[in-house]
Amino acid sequence: MQEASDGSRSESNLVLRGEDGNFEDASGIEQEWIGNLETSKKDLSCYLKSKNSHYYIISLANKSISLASQFDRLKVKFIESPSASGWTKKTTCIFPDHRDSSPSFGYNERENFFNCFGCGRAGGPVQLLAFLEGRELIDVAQEIMAQVEGQQNLNDDLDVFVQENLSTLKKHLFSFGELHYDFNDKHNFSEEACAHSSKIFNAFDFYVRNSIKNNSFSEEEMLARIKICKYHLDKYKS
Repeated sequence: MQEASDGSRSESNLVLRGEDGNFEDASGIEQEWIGNLETSKKDLSCYLKSKNSHYYIISLANKSISLASQFDRLKVKFIESPSASGWTKKTTCIFPDHRDSSPSFGYNERENFFNCFGCGRAGGPVQLLAFLEGRELIDVAQEIMAQVEGQQNLNDDLDVFVQENLSTLKKHLFSFGELHYDFNDKHNFSEEACAHSSKIFNAFDFYVRNSIKNNSFSEEEMLARIKICKYHLDKYKS
């Protein structure tokens, strides 16, 4: 998407939302994101299915074992407290290089996810073992998958993974398109506002393209990026 060059930019040049939630019209990167997403399914599917699709293997491995089993094996003791978010367990960081004086290591059993708010390490079972053992994520994931039984239908699982990620990507791109449109609409599509939103839009575009290119797409990361973009849009002339 190009930055606005004059103040005559109108709604018809931007993303317009239909009653069914689809994009009626788009331009620039919005059109590439949404318009080309369907036609690029085959290429993206092949990419995700390639032998270099580490993200898929890591994702599947994380779903194959629980963090609870690893914490039991490591004899990690948690302090428990009720939380609607699922972050009910915490302890001092379990990584040797983090000298944690207070409980900053959280564990969400419902999401099978850990996060140390002190050293910043986070993830599932694969990430936990990789951090502890100083190994590559893909090596840990492949080892887990080799030990897990019942993986004969790996190709079927991969097809499901591809479709889920395409659906998730499209959903969040639509969400960001709405955010971008609403901001410009709020500021009457002024040249200054469009220029401001374009910079944020282009930064988000750079992230999306690179995450797909590098096979590192993550729904959690995308939501965090959208939240950051919203923060910067909200701060405009505040």
